[in-house]
Amino acid sequence: MELPNLFMGDYRLLIVAPLALILVSLFFIPHIRLGVDFKSGILASAQLDRQLDAESVKAALISKGYSGIQVRYYQGTLGKNVIEIEFEESAAMEKVSVLRDKFTADYDTLLTMQLDLLSKNITAGQDAGYQTALGGLQSLANQLFAESGHSQNATDYGNANVLNTEVSDSVRQFNTQYESGIKSDLELVLGTPSVSINRVSPNLSARFIERVVWVVVGSAVLSAVVIFFIFRKGIPSLLVLTGAVSDVIIAMGAMGLFGIPLTLPSFAALLMLIGFSLDTDVLLTMRVLKIGEGTARYRVYDAMKTGVTMSTVAFLSFLSLFVLSVMTHISTYYEISAVALAGLMGDIFATWGLNAVLLLYHVEKGGKNKMV
Repeated sequence: MELPNLFMGDYRLLIVAPLALILVSLFFIPHIRLGVDFKSGILASAQLDRQLDAESVKAALISKGYSGIQVRYYQGTLGKNVIEIEFEESAAMEKVSVLRDKFTADYDTLLTMQLDLLSKNITAGQDAGYQTALGGLQSLANQLFAESGHSQNATDYGNANVLNTEVSDSVRQFNTQYESGIKSDLELVLGTPSVSINRVSPNLSARFIERVVWVVVGSAVLSAVVIFFIFRKGIPSLLVLTGAVSDVIIAMGAMGLFGIPLTLPSFAALLMLIGFSLDTDVLLTMRVLKIGEGTARYRVYDAMKTGVTMSTVAFLSFLSLFVLSVMTHISTYYEISAVALAGLMGDIFATWGLNAVLLLYHVEKGGKNKMV
């Protein structure tokens, strides 16, 4: 079926739908739920011979004092039902983690001071600054001992290295006991002894977020450089980047609306959408700015037929993955396919309702950014 040429007549009206979609998406973006990769916590999983009611499992765990629980099922190997349960970081674990990070930083500072005094042939015990820093470190250690349920006194360890070892052991024991408690409760609730526990600490999740920020900034800078190198003109290049940003905004809005968590798989899907959006936007801009057959409106229409065909093929591919995720309950498949489907739908609006309209308006109003 031949697509109608939407750019005949007052094509500027086409911009209303994508702008409305972007505004709605901006409203829902703050509602995106962070997965355990980015907010820290514990991910427990187990294989079951039967399917349990997710709400019953959740209610049983809440009755034991747990909060912020997410339960997921999917079909594993050999016909086994696999259950995954996310636990938020408890207040006690979060406090211990914060104190541990501060202790580590102060301990490193103390070691630096110790080496500096050694180079000056000054005994650490005779330096007031060192003694003050050691006192602060011992105070943090006592807080850690108290929070982790141990009765040691930091002043019993005059050596900072020994104190650091004792603190590490007490924190490790505290985390092990907490994870063992979760494992025991899950074995009781699920009726299976084969429960595995994986914990993402606040420090590790902070590193994930840091890496994500670097990836986003790096990809944005590289994309901008490549786009400006291709077109060598300001407005067309900015419009290409605008289309990619709009795609991501719409996809993230869908994540907030439908409860798709931000995890490493969904983040990878967002990066993939940037590449796909740049592909369709570059196709559009090349077709319109390159001197060729027909008017600018015809060239936009011709580019739209190719672009929509590309989007349709990609949409059907990810729709198949989405159906598979529903059948198998594999959360990774669901997060990738759901984000991709939302982004591909958004790409149709952003590219052909926003980018194409602005580019066509620029050309028809005398834009001189043409390619030979």
